[in-house]
Amino acid sequence: MIDVLQDVRALDCRTDASQQAGIKEIQESVEWMRLYTDIKGSEDVFVSLGAIDHTLTGMIVRDNMSVGYCKLKKKNLTLQVSDTAQAVMKRYGE
Repeated sequence: MIDVLQDVRALDCRTDASQQAGIKEIQESVEWMRLYTDIKGSEDVFVSLGAIDHTLTGMIVRDNMSVGYCKLKKKNLTLQVSDTAQAVMKRYGE
């Protein structure tokens, strides 16, 4: 989850190209985490990833996303991913 959080924090909302590149990085990290979670059998994390996907989808389907919209979605993603990461880390005593 830390990789996903790092990608979310690195998302640059200033231009369409940087938005799309950042979203692609986040998607790849989420997919990696989904595969790991599926193999591990962590249903609660899998559900959290669904919420993160929902937020990402709102960004993907928009053509020419405004900077303001991108920043709002980035804030939502940051909260979702941070909460999920904290839950996972607490589970394993880290």
